[in-house]
Amino acid sequence: MIKVLCLNPPYKVKVVREGRCQHESAIWDTLYPPMGLATIAAVARSVGSDVKLLDAVALGMTGPSALKHVQAFDPNWIVASLSTPTMESDLTFLAQAKSVSNCKTAVFGAHVSHAAAELLLHPGIDVAIRHDPEPCIPYLIQDKVSEAPNATWKREDDIVKNETVWMDLDFLPVPAWDLVDLSPYRIPIRQSPYVLVATGRGCPHRCCFCVVPQHYGRHPRLRSVPHVLKELESVQDRVKDVFFHTDTFTLRSDYVTDLCQGIRDSRLDLRWVCNSRVDTLDEKLANIMKDAGCWMVSFGLESGVQEVLAAANKSITPDQSRAAVRAAKAAGLLTVGHFVLGLPGETEETLRKTLHFSRTVGIDFAEFYLATPFPGSALYETFQEKLGKDWHAYRYDNSLLRQDLPLNRARKMGYLRFYLRPTHMAKLMAVFGITSLPRLFGAGLRFLKGTMS
Repeated sequence: MIKVLCLNPPYKVKVVREGRCQHESAIWDTLYPPMGLATIAAVARSVGSDVKLLDAVALGMTGPSALKHVQAFDPNWIVASLSTPTMESDLTFLAQAKSVSNCKTAVFGAHVSHAAAELLLHPGIDVAIRHDPEPCIPYLIQDKVSEAPNATWKREDDIVKNETVWMDLDFLPVPAWDLVDLSPYRIPIRQSPYVLVATGRGCPHRCCFCVVPQHYGRHPRLRSVPHVLKELESVQDRVKDVFFHTDTFTLRSDYVTDLCQGIRDSRLDLRWVCNSRVDTLDEKLANIMKDAGCWMVSFGLESGVQEVLAAANKSITPDQSRAAVRAAKAAGLLTVGHFVLGLPGETEETLRKTLHFSRTVGIDFAEFYLATPFPGSALYETFQEKLGKDWHAYRYDNSLLRQDLPLNRARKMGYLRFYLRPTHMAKLMAVFGITSLPRLFGAGLRFLKGTMS
């Protein structure tokens, strides 16, 4: 029987490698359950493989510790999730894994979709899977790499790029969550165990900092509502919280309405959160979501300045942001706003305006990032000649683009001024009770430690 190890490689700090998300665990110290790996594990198991899933990050493993697990299992294939900031470490580990076992390696992720051929120059990589990884897996297991959709691979001295296939997502199996100890994964704010559920892939928008269009395509592909409901039914005995990890969950209001109706009709005992765009949510839809178990919605607000939003191809306005937040709050939903500092057109004055906007737009929680030109984004395509390939530098707390601005100071001030308002702290305690204080205090300490180290 072919043995397959689905691997989230070890790293020196907690990191997220899931879809477009490739970053450190940020202020809430939250890890994402490995949905991509668990789905691949289910595919591999469906064709008769002996499968294990090892999330070395969630388990806090060092490299040597993870290598012992590889050696003990001795897989035929390692299928690993990679990310830009961890790339050097990931490649080193996979080369070491090949030296202690008889395995071949296949890798996937947004960075892999962008740089598949380049990665194959490294001795630790046998196959680089572009875009959707799942269609490729059965062919690898059956030793039919030459026929594997989305695979880039080595044939003697040549690098071969197989056909690109955008799969029908209703062919995805339910992720193999039985292979995962979910206790390390805690949803932000509530801190209860949770899983990710994707309702679709792809995004039609052209935000300059986002890798989704090149990774999952510009044409959104949605799973059917019955297919999503089947997955939700399968997880409700294991968790009570779900994060709909879809690039824009509310892209189609009719789809969200049908899904929410299905959740209510099925009497699913689940709470959930989702991502949204401010031009896709109104009070009617927010109320429908609330009635179906949604308790928090996350918006990419990015900036409070129209000129900066336009330069980033965000295609929203500050007024739309205000309206969406009002709609969500009117429905009783908590709101998160994400801001990207240092985008094209940013100045010290626009930074001040955005930080002020974060405190006045009405959101309950804020996250601040520095604009990062991840490979595959329009930012990277525009500036790659000026950028190096020190992938560790591609982080949300490091400015590769705008050293002329005090971005780290602005980020720190953004967090401090947002969360240390007495009225805001009182509001959060009213919502979550006095038990929220340790979580908020811990988040603050983690952030301050990160900004001062």
